[in-house]
Amino acid sequence: HRAEDLSEKVKDLQNDLEDYNMARMNSFCDVTKVKKEIQDLNAHNQQVESCIEQMYLEKQRKEEQIQRLEHELTNDKQKLDTCRTNLDYNQIKTTSDQLQYERNSMENEISILDNRMNKMREQMLSTVTQQEAFSLIEQISELEIKHYQLINDNQNFSITEEACEKLTNQSDVDKAIESVQEYYTTIETNLDSVIEQIQSTLSNPTDDKFIKTSIQNTLKPLAKQYSDKHKDLHGSISKIGKTIDKSFQSDFGNVPITELFDTPEKFKLIYMIICEDLYRQGRMSIADKLIEESKLNDNDLFNLEKNFLEEINMILENLREKNLLPAIDWCVRHRNELNKTNSLLEFYLHKMRFVQLLQLGNFNEAKTYLTNLRQYSIMNGQCEQDVNQLMGALVFAQRDLSKSPYKYLLEPHLWLQLSELFMQQAFQQVGLAQDSPLYVVMKIGFQALPALMSIVNAMQNTQVCHILSKDELPIEIDVGQEHRYHSVFACPILRQQTTDQNPPMKLVCGHVISKDALNKLSIQNKLKCPYCPLEQSPSDARQLFF
Repeated sequence: HRAEDLSEKVKDLQNDLEDYNMARMNSFCDVTKVKKEIQDLNAHNQQVESCIEQMYLEKQRKEEQIQRLEHELTNDKQKLDTCRTNLDYNQIKTTSDQLQYERNSMENEISILDNRMNKMREQMLSTVTQQEAFSLIEQISELEIKHYQLINDNQNFSITEEACEKLTNQSDVDKAIESVQEYYTTIETNLDSVIEQIQSTLSNPTDDKFIKTSIQNTLKPLAKQYSDKHKDLHGSISKIGKTIDKSFQSDFGNVPITELFDTPEKFKLIYMIICEDLYRQGRMSIADKLIEESKLNDNDLFNLEKNFLEEINMILENLREKNLLPAIDWCVRHRNELNKTNSLLEFYLHKMRFVQLLQLGNFNEAKTYLTNLRQYSIMNGQCEQDVNQLMGALVFAQRDLSKSPYKYLLEPHLWLQLSELFMQQAFQQVGLAQDSPLYVVMKIGFQALPALMSIVNAMQNTQVCHILSKDELPIEIDVGQEHRYHSVFACPILRQQTTDQNPPMKLVCGHVISKDALNKLSIQNKLKCPYCPLEQSPSDARQLFF
């Protein structure tokens, strides 16, 4: 519009110029002055044209910026859609539960540390002696042990960090992990510093008042620092909880069917596996109370399992305390049964006992023990290499076994492996699985839940029946090879997997088909085998059990 106005003004000026020229000519005005005015008008016209061109270029630049912004918005939207599509909600849910558990554990640990600091401060208010100062050192040593336990727990955050990379609010997760790692570093630095200062104070021949003042000055800033770190850590982790609540579904009520446990007999089965799990954990009193309230007292199976599991739990408890004698005594009493399965449990128990003797410095007794161990290498060639390694360890043990090539014999995980081996061999003797039925059911249920939730939502949208309304699931759930407890038979005629209602049937000729196929092939109480010409009666078929 400005250009048009200027153009109109130029035209008006030109008209005025023509009129002016005519007037000048008519009045015999000075031609030179008229030319100068014309030049001024032309210069002004060029100025106007330059302004119009600049305005046009500015318009083009603005349009390019708008196009660039639209392109960036489109790319951001595509990235957001891709991120939402690739989110692994099941893994994030597991990670969120683990983060919640870690947060609660660390809050408990920090609360314990605060309580210990308060107790220390109260002790400092009374008359302090060097003996009380030494007790403070012992308390700080306990804090240091807790610190190393927290470091071991912190290894779980490597998995958590990898899984949380898919959360929509990544900054909260990063901040929480950084806070936890900084917290561990601060604890380690402070504990080392406090121990050194207290030991330095005690080594100087000073009075009790000076010791009290020195230790108080050391502990006060440490307590404040723990309190500040606790607030930062709590704030960071609480944000993750809010993000999790917004991102995940916690209602799984549409997956199970309550009618599956609608009779007392079915509830009885649930009580049985709960009681067995309690027995396996050594919680005998709780299991007995549940048996009493659920009226399972007449079940002789529990009486047998109870006595057996009580003994096994006692032995496992001794193994956790590194007492091998009850386990060795059990192996001696069941040596015949163990030999039938070529078990090496007794040898590994004696091997660990030999290492214990080396750690205690009983070298003469260890030599005698090694002589008895050599009989196992004669009876079983698999033990010969282990016996040779123990002989080498005996030589190095008189110096320092922890710095020798045989230091792997002192690894703590060997005790855990030994406990698992004992539990496996002991349960095998009475026909029990190593894992309790309740543990197996819960483990497989957790693995199957994400897939079942997805298929339930899909089937509900299509208004079809529930996934558990029939004998089989609409999808296959991979439970792993360790949880496959029996063979599976598929009918070669109907090409369907057999069930309790449609079991496999063995014909007289030896071929096997399903019960439904048997009924369909039967004509007038006669059946001709589909694989051989033998005619037979359907009633002669026998049910097979896998």
